Amino acid sequence: MAESSSSDNLQVLRFEERVNNALSLGESHFREFKSALEGPLGNKRRRPVSRVARDIGETLVSFANADGGELLVGVEDDGTVSGLPYAESGMSLLRGAVESHVHRDTPLASPIIRVVPVEGQSVLYFAVLKGSHYVHLTSDGRCVQRKDRETVPVSSENVRFDRKERASREYDREIAERAQVTDLDIVLVNRVAEEITPGMSPEKCLQSLRLAEFDGGSLAIRRAALLLFAKDSRYWFPRSEVRIFRVAGTEVKTGREHNIEQENVVAGNIFELLTNGWDQLRQYLVQRRLISGTGTFQPQVVYPEDACREALINAIAHRDYYVEGRGIEVFVYNDRLEIRSPGRLLSTLSLSDLQQPSGAHDSRNAFVARTLRELGYMREMGEGMRRIHALVNQYEQEPPNIESTGDSFVITFSQRNVFSFEDQRWLDAFSDFDLTREEKLVVLLSRGGQLVSTQQIWQALDLVDTEDYRRITEGLQVKGLLSSTITRGSATAQARRQRVSIREIPRFSIRSPSAALKDQGEVVHSIASLGNQVQITSKTLSDVASGLSGQNYYKGNASRIRQFAVFKGLIDMRGTPTDGLVNLRNSFEDVTSQSSPAVENLTTPLLPTPDRDIYVGNLAYSATDESIRALFDPFGQVLKVVLPKDYLTGQGQGYAFVSMRNTNDAQKALSELDGKEFHGRALKLGWSFR
Repeated sequence: MAESSSSDNLQVLRFEERVNNALSLGESHFREFKSALEGPLGNKRRRPVSRVARDIGETLVSFANADGGELLVGVEDDGTVSGLPYAESGMSLLRGAVESHVHRDTPLASPIIRVVPVEGQSVLYFAVLKGSHYVHLTSDGRCVQRKDRETVPVSSENVRFDRKERASREYDREIAERAQVTDLDIVLVNRVAEEITPGMSPEKCLQSLRLAEFDGGSLAIRRAALLLFAKDSRYWFPRSEVRIFRVAGTEVKTGREHNIEQENVVAGNIFELLTNGWDQLRQYLVQRRLISGTGTFQPQVVYPEDACREALINAIAHRDYYVEGRGIEVFVYNDRLEIRSPGRLLSTLSLSDLQQPSGAHDSRNAFVARTLRELGYMREMGEGMRRIHALVNQYEQEPPNIESTGDSFVITFSQRNVFSFEDQRWLDAFSDFDLTREEKLVVLLSRGGQLVSTQQIWQALDLVDTEDYRRITEGLQVKGLLSSTITRGSATAQARRQRVSIREIPRFSIRSPSAALKDQGEVVHSIASLGNQVQITSKTLSDVASGLSGQNYYKGNASRIRQFAVFKGLIDMRGTPTDGLVNLRNSFEDVTSQSSPAVENLTTPLLPTPDRDIYVGNLAYSATDESIRALFDPFGQVLKVVLPKDYLTGQGQGYAFVSMRNTNDAQKALSELDGKEFHGRALKLGWSFR
């Protein structure tokens, strides 16, 4: 590409800059590195051209079947530039892979191909758009798709889409006639540019994100750039808005019974909707309620803040902007909260797909989604719905309801808790065990002392995967709570007599919390008394297991003791003692001369899983890195505070992550700061999903 003075004035993003920017950002859902070398370190040799060409075709097909992306050939996975050791004939074959290794009936739309000099080496740069006309196949007829950082085989039926969807899928990629850079909020673009590559100009930032293309005479602006950065969004998109309705009751009424108490309308570009829309919605997630036994009204979170934020981000990022007559609507009823976004669910997805742990996804607005992903508003593609379900589960509320009508996608959050008041009273006795929601459901099955069958557990938890069943039951066994009261042999004989499956025979019981804590205390006591060992080996744990009292649940089970010690944060997976165990040993030395109740105090629950960050939610926007650090400093050494910033205001987004060096300190901080008022808001703390 020739660089003229006029193009310099337009800040054309050279391909050298594209490649350097890609190297600095690293591999992602939208970016892949491929080496032209193979073999052990120090003895690398050239890969056959045919295999590299095959990789190129496969990777570009996977990008086209997902959200588009860029491929750099001649780069190692860690971003090291290793170059292309091929003659011109080999390079010609690699450049031609976009045709030779892509099925001729499903050609890629205008792929970009350039050989770019970087660090004294050559890199082959490819870029492709999200496909909108074909389900793309490799030359040998395989269908592959990009998922997170992997290229995976998929059925073509999972990628196929209705022709009617093409207009909405292509909407954000189309060039906006008459649009110029001056139509964008340059201050906002500059903030984004500084985040992606410090010092990058706004024009180059737009080209880097594929939001604009230099066509030889001017900078052509895509609709996605206007959606994200427009100064006057309503000129370009009249319904780029979020409308929030507070409804008095459980349904909207009309006429004389009209019951919409309050309406808030937020309009603007996507960053303004993300910031101001969330600011308006957030106030409805906390309500003042009468607290039983206190006679006072106190603020209570009625909807999981993080889950609602994810749902709003998804609605803004994935709505159908081709539908210009409606915006996003949020209805806050007395018993539920509904977020409605224009556009039905894409035909490549089903409602069941969105609830699977695999994180199935398809982006309607690929350029918008990519920008938000690069900036951290969205995480790995497909994680949004998974995260929503996980957060609601953490709050022990009913799962959100998802609907796709003819012209809308709706997600509804309920206030109903999965546990009744009576259930919660029973579960309170198990508060020291850090039970998951699934574990609590199993514990409730045995309320009253009755035995529980495998089939009952599967039905109560609505399980479909044996691995999930094993994970839940093993978790309860590690905590010393789940016991096999009837042996498998006896259960098998009973099943034969009754002519039923062994799964239907009640054989498990839940042990009393006091008995489980007593057994845990003896195990912790035994491990703490081992002395300053550098490594706690299997032999050491076998000695601990055999030395326990005869009735101890963990007696003779070294494997179970290892799992328990890891769960308690006493050792890591390699058997190395943690800071938690070191502190526990010191405490043990202080109390060894005291009575057994003092020793049993060593069973104070530790961090369930070591080395996880603390999530700090419901933060005031005025909170800073320094103020958050000062809040946690009294509890121990703070390693890091991450406070995601809002690009529109420069303030925090209402949540943060805190890492502490000592796991016991982290547990104490979480316990004492959860619910504490900070900058006028009651904090919501938990272990991070990051």
